[in-house]
Amino acid sequence: MRPAAHLRRDVSGVGIALLLGFGAVAGCGGPDARSVPVAEVSFYTRNQTDAEVSFIVLPAADPAQGFEVSPVTPDRPTGLAGGCLRVPVGSILWMTDGPAKPDGSNAVREILRVEQADAGRAKAVWVDVVGPGLLATTGGGIPPWWTEDQQSC
Repeated sequence: MRPAAHLRRDVSGVGIALLLGFGAVAGCGGPDARSVPVAEVSFYTRNQTDAEVSFIVLPAADPAQGFEVSPVTPDRPTGLAGGCLRVPVGSILWMTDGPAKPDGSNAVREILRVEQADAGRAKAVWVDVVGPGLLATTGGGIPPWWTEDQQSC
Protein backbone atom coordinates (compact mmCIF):
# COMPACT_ATOMS: atom_id res chain seq x y z
CA MET A 1 0.00 0.00 0.00
CA ARG A 2 1.39 3.41 -0.94
CA PRO A 3 0.90 6.00 1.78
CA ALA A 4 -1.49 8.76 0.90
CA ALA A 5 0.01 11.37 3.17
CA HIS A 6 -0.62 15.05 3.79
CA LEU A 7 -2.29 14.65 7.17
CA ARG A 8 -1.40 16.86 10.12
CA ARG A 9 -1.13 16.37 13.87
CA ASP A 10 -4.00 16.25 16.31
CA VAL A 11 -5.25 18.87 18.73
CA SER A 12 -3.22 17.59 21.68
CA GLY A 13 0.10 17.11 19.88
CA VAL A 14 -0.13 13.32 19.63
CA GLY A 15 0.98 12.15 16.20
CA ILE A 16 -1.95 11.13 14.08
CA ALA A 17 -0.96 10.95 10.48
CA LEU A 18 -3.24 8.07 9.65
CA LEU A 19 -0.59 5.66 8.45
CA LEU A 20 1.67 6.44 11.39
CA GLY A 21 -0.98 5.67 13.97
CA PHE A 22 -2.20 7.50 17.02
CA GLY A 23 -2.45 5.60 20.24
CA ALA A 24 -5.63 3.78 21.13
CA VAL A 25 -7.68 5.33 18.37
CA ALA A 26 -5.86 4.86 15.09
CA GLY A 27 -3.03 3.20 13.24
CA CYS A 28 -3.12 0.09 11.10
CA GLY A 29 -2.66 -2.90 13.34
CA GLY A 30 -1.40 -0.90 16.31
CA PRO A 31 -2.23 -2.10 19.82
CA ASP A 32 -5.24 -0.69 21.58
CA ALA A 33 -3.77 0.47 24.88
CA ARG A 34 -7.15 0.48 26.63
CA SER A 35 -8.32 -2.93 25.34
CA VAL A 36 -11.51 -1.41 23.98
CA PRO A 37 -12.91 -3.34 21.01
CA VAL A 38 -12.26 -1.49 17.75
CA ALA A 39 -13.30 -1.50 14.11
CA GLU A 40 -10.51 -1.35 11.52
CA VAL A 41 -11.54 1.46 9.17
CA SER A 42 -10.00 2.25 5.78
CA PHE A 43 -10.43 6.01 5.46
CA TYR A 44 -10.38 7.69 2.04
CA THR A 45 -10.54 11.44 1.53
CA ARG A 46 -10.44 13.83 -1.37
CA ASN A 47 -10.09 17.48 -0.43
CA GLN A 48 -10.77 19.60 -3.52
CA THR A 49 -10.65 22.91 -1.64
CA ASP A 50 -7.85 25.31 -0.80
CA ALA A 51 -8.27 24.81 2.96
CA GLU A 52 -7.48 22.00 5.39
CA VAL A 53 -10.37 19.80 6.46
CA SER A 54 -10.40 18.44 10.02
CA PHE A 55 -11.82 15.33 11.65
CA ILE A 56 -12.05 14.03 15.22
CA VAL A 57 -12.94 10.71 16.86
CA LEU A 58 -15.24 11.11 19.89
CA PRO A 59 -15.85 10.09 22.69
CA ALA A 60 -14.07 6.80 23.35
CA ALA A 61 -10.59 8.21 22.79
CA ASP A 62 -8.97 9.68 25.85
CA PRO A 63 -7.97 12.32 24.98
CA ALA A 64 -10.06 12.86 21.87
CA GLN A 65 -7.94 12.54 18.72
CA GLY A 66 -8.23 14.73 15.65
CA PHE A 67 -6.48 15.03 12.31
CA GLU A 68 -6.44 17.30 9.30
CA VAL A 69 -6.38 16.58 5.57
CA SER A 70 -4.30 19.02 3.54
CA PRO A 71 -5.80 21.07 0.72
CA VAL A 72 -5.01 20.81 -2.97
CA THR A 73 -1.62 22.35 -3.75
CA PRO A 74 0.56 22.47 -6.88
CA ASP A 75 2.57 19.50 -5.57
CA ARG A 76 -0.60 17.67 -4.52
CA PRO A 77 -3.16 18.30 -7.29
CA THR A 78 -5.39 15.28 -6.61
CA GLY A 79 -6.25 16.20 -3.01
CA LEU A 80 -6.22 12.52 -2.05
CA ALA A 81 -5.33 11.27 1.42
CA GLY A 82 -6.07 8.01 3.15
CA GLY A 83 -5.05 5.49 5.71
CA CYS A 84 -6.27 3.31 8.51
CA LEU A 85 -8.17 4.10 11.67
CA ARG A 86 -8.76 1.87 14.68
CA VAL A 87 -11.99 3.39 15.95
CA PRO A 88 -13.15 2.19 19.38
CA VAL A 89 -16.67 0.85 19.84
CA GLY A 90 -18.92 3.66 21.00
CA SER A 91 -17.00 6.30 19.09
CA ILE A 92 -18.03 8.54 16.22
CA LEU A 93 -15.78 9.93 13.50
CA TRP A 94 -16.81 13.58 12.96
CA MET A 95 -15.92 16.30 10.47
CA THR A 96 -15.19 19.52 12.35
CA ASP A 97 -15.69 23.20 11.60
CA GLY A 98 -12.06 24.36 11.63
CA PRO A 99 -9.18 22.59 13.36
CA ALA A 100 -10.44 19.88 15.72
CA LYS A 101 -10.86 21.06 19.32
CA PRO A 102 -9.94 18.65 22.14
CA ASP A 103 -13.45 18.83 23.61
CA GLY A 104 -15.08 18.17 20.25
CA SER A 105 -17.14 21.35 20.52
CA ASN A 106 -16.75 22.07 16.81
CA ALA A 107 -17.76 18.60 15.57
CA VAL A 108 -20.45 19.30 12.97
CA ARG A 109 -20.96 16.30 10.68
CA GLU A 110 -21.09 12.64 11.63
CA ILE A 111 -19.07 10.50 9.22
CA LEU A 112 -19.05 7.06 10.91
CA ARG A 113 -20.53 5.62 14.12
CA VAL A 114 -18.86 2.45 15.45
CA GLU A 115 -21.23 0.08 17.27
CA GLN A 116 -20.54 -3.15 19.17
CA ALA A 117 -21.44 -5.18 16.08
CA ASP A 118 -18.54 -3.48 14.25
CA ALA A 119 -15.88 -4.69 16.73
CA GLY A 120 -13.14 -6.60 14.95
CA ARG A 121 -14.61 -5.92 11.51
CA ALA A 122 -13.01 -4.17 8.57
CA LYS A 123 -14.94 -1.15 7.30
CA ALA A 124 -14.30 1.49 4.65
CA VAL A 125 -15.58 5.06 4.57
CA TRP A 126 -14.87 8.01 2.30
CA VAL A 127 -15.30 11.77 2.37
CA ASP A 128 -15.16 13.96 -0.73
CA VAL A 129 -14.88 17.66 0.19
CA VAL A 130 -15.95 19.67 -2.84
CA GLY A 131 -16.43 23.20 -1.55
CA PRO A 132 -16.24 25.65 1.32
CA GLY A 133 -18.42 25.38 4.39
CA LEU A 134 -17.91 21.61 4.74
CA LEU A 135 -19.73 20.90 1.48
CA ALA A 136 -18.96 17.20 1.15
CA THR A 137 -20.34 13.83 0.15
CA THR A 138 -19.67 10.64 2.09
CA GLY A 139 -20.11 6.95 1.55
CA GLY A 140 -18.93 3.45 2.31
CA GLY A 141 -16.46 1.26 0.45
CA ILE A 142 -13.80 2.44 -1.99
CA PRO A 143 -14.79 5.67 -3.73
CA PRO A 144 -14.86 5.73 -7.54
CA TRP A 145 -12.41 8.66 -7.60
CA TRP A 146 -9.69 6.83 -5.58
CA THR A 147 -6.65 6.36 -7.85
CA GLU A 148 -4.11 5.13 -5.28
CA ASP A 149 -3.63 1.58 -4.01
CA GLN A 150 -6.53 0.25 -1.95
CA GLN A 151 -6.13 0.85 1.78
CA SER A 152 -5.93 -2.41 3.72
CA CYS A 153 -5.87 -2.31 7.47
